Amino acid sequence: MSSMALAPGAILRRGSLLVERRPELPALAVAAGAWVVLFATAPRPAQPAVHHHQHMGGMEHGTDAWSMSGAQRGAILWVAMTVAMMLPLTIPSLRYVGRMVPRSARLAATATFSAGYVVAWLPGVVLAIAVHARPPAPGSVVVAAFVVAAAWELTLLKRKALLRCHRHHVVRAHQPARRRSCWRFGLRRGAWCMASCGPVMGALMVGAHALVPMVVVTIGLAVQQFNPVAHWYRTWSAGGLVALAACTPLIT
Repeated sequence: MSSMALAPGAILRRGSLLVERRPELPALAVAAGAWVVLFATAPRPAQPAVHHHQHMGGMEHGTDAWSMSGAQRGAILWVAMTVAMMLPLTIPSLRYVGRMVPRSARLAATATFSAGYVVAWLPGVVLAIAVHARPPAPGSVVVAAFVVAAAWELTLLKRKALLRCHRHHVVRAHQPARRRSCWRFGLRRGAWCMASCGPVMGALMVGAHALVPMVVVTIGLAVQQFNPVAHWYRTWSAGGLVALAACTPLIT
């Protein structure tokens, strides 16, 4: 009985040690939860995309373009997509933050970094609300959004943003500088990632969060984020988005 009573405490201690060694695990767990939200709300082949004129989760969305229900749906889906797709791409930064602070402070430091990173993406909520306040976009608009994202891959700003996404910033080991430095690092990392990936994320939003394009784009972004010389291969990523645009009418 005593060993059984101690089991939960032992599990917690082992979990704490695991997080200390792998500081990215809590962020990955949150991202997994966000994927669950996206899978639950994504349109199915036998069920058209849910919009404001239908019921979702027992709540009817009105026709008012800026109703609270429409705003809530757009904001929740944008944040869920950001957390699900983008937060796992910060694993190198999360590990860096974990190395720069005391082991006992790793969870708080990585949580502060992650919060700053997600906050940097919040301006996209405006687009999300606007998209979900209107009827579904026609296929031609979705295709055009992916073509625009492909063109963005070839710009100099995209190259600069992608390079900045691979940089680390100073993280202080002791409070209160530790909290401020983790927060600033997260904000900067998120802002440059939004500059790099914002157009394709907007295209996914216009495409009603179709699962196949989201998974394909997530793989492509992971290749970009984990490859320090990905800026040399932006023509390949642009070509991939053009191909995705051509296939969009078949998979959305």
